Amino acid sequence: MEKKVLGLACSLAFVFLVLVIPLGGAYAATFDDLYQLDWAHSDGGAGETEYTSVVATGDGFVVVGDSSSTDGAFWGNNGSFDAVIVKYNLDGTIAWAHNYGGSGYDVLNSVAIVNDGYIAVGTSESSDAADWGNYGSRDALVVKFNLDGTLAWAKNLGGSGDDEFTSVVPTSDGYMAVGTTSSSNAADWGGHIGGLDTLAVKLNLDGTVSWAEVDGGPGADRLASVIAADDGYIAVGESQGGAAHWGSAGGYDAIVIKYGLDGAFLWAYNSDVPGDACFMSVAATGDGFVTSGYRDGGAAVVARYDQDGTLLWENISAIPIFSVLSSVGVASDGFIAFGYEDSDLMAAKYSFDGTLLWETTVGGSDSEEGYEMTLTSDGFVGVGYSFSTDAAEWAYNGSGVIVKYSLKPQGGDPNAGGTPLPGIIPDTGDAGAGAVACVMLLVLSAAALAWLGIKRRNVKSRFKRV
Repeated sequence: MEKKVLGLACSLAFVFLVLVIPLGGAYAATFDDLYQLDWAHSDGGAGETEYTSVVATGDGFVVVGDSSSTDGAFWGNNGSFDAVIVKYNLDGTIAWAHNYGGSGYDVLNSVAIVNDGYIAVGTSESSDAADWGNYGSRDALVVKFNLDGTLAWAKNLGGSGDDEFTSVVPTSDGYMAVGTTSSSNAADWGGHIGGLDTLAVKLNLDGTVSWAEVDGGPGADRLASVIAADDGYIAVGESQGGAAHWGSAGGYDAIVIKYGLDGAFLWAYNSDVPGDACFMSVAATGDGFVTSGYRDGGAAVVARYDQDGTLLWENISAIPIFSVLSSVGVASDGFIAFGYEDSDLMAAKYSFDGTLLWETTVGGSDSEEGYEMTLTSDGFVGVGYSFSTDAAEWAYNGSGVIVKYSLKPQGGDPNAGGTPLPGIIPDTGDAGAGAVACVMLLVLSAAALAWLGIKRRNVKSRFKRV
């Protein structure tokens, strides 16, 4: 019965999309008109490999993540999951790769480029890693790499609980890292409030702690991404049940926090996104910032704020398909976001006023998830994982996946915008017809979701394993 209802809803939605929405005005170029896939690879061997973060280097791309493969062509394994760092050339071939860790679970969640190498953060539960120690359970991990991927130094921070860094950004005098902690006895930060607490740590250039801030309530509170501002740092994540600094709207709230340069707590908000929600990425816009993530039931969300944290607009997907935007970047003419939709890698573009311009997906018959994207001079590169052995875009050599897109040589004008998708009606032509179509599609989408009984899903993210 559910399948019949969903099929009827989709059929009616198709009729309105094809026959009614075009009355609203002419369409602009689609993703396929503008972009081409330069290359895509899946690497890692027979075990499970995840690429969690990527940075452009000028002569290629550096990727970090984790891998349990013992037969990988480019790196080894010390037991369980090892942290990995991989350098891809501009043509997609691998220049070098290294694995680090011990017999426990070791992962790098975020990487950034610095003058003499790379800084990466993550978590480690290995007590026998050759390059760092362990205070108990999982420690927050910060690693400095040389330009060739060899290790310059590594430090583990935390206590007897679970501690993890999920994002890092370089500063003029060190690094800013955020994540989560459940340790009540960590030497480098204050006590534990309850459940999982948000963690923000300013690190010196040698990895020692300059200051640290812990906040939260009785539930699970986590920071997923951080950027540097002129007068401090802006971090985003989620909070279960709220906290004194940002309150609670009930359930899981997406949160935004502003810290001063000295770690002072300047302001914080739980988002205006309805239902359970999480912000997974943040990027500076010049006059504020833009975030991306998801809300309950799996609806991709992008939201823009001014520099004081006031919400300017938000775009929540109206399509009844599970979708998450785990990374967002600022282009010259809008925002490009990356994640996954219905178990395929997904990229989407939004105008500066929040209009969805285009969306594309790629993958095979099994599961794919996109974790992070970096913009390039001619397009973007995204990373994640794929278990599909039949994807048309890559030959399967492991589950760590990387895709490179660029603008087509002719006719590829990124300022052309894109085709408005369901839920977004172009502001031209017959606005009444467009409005009717939008309302009908929303009603049909809600009906399909209600019949299917979609529940909150355990969404993977940079802090997925804690």
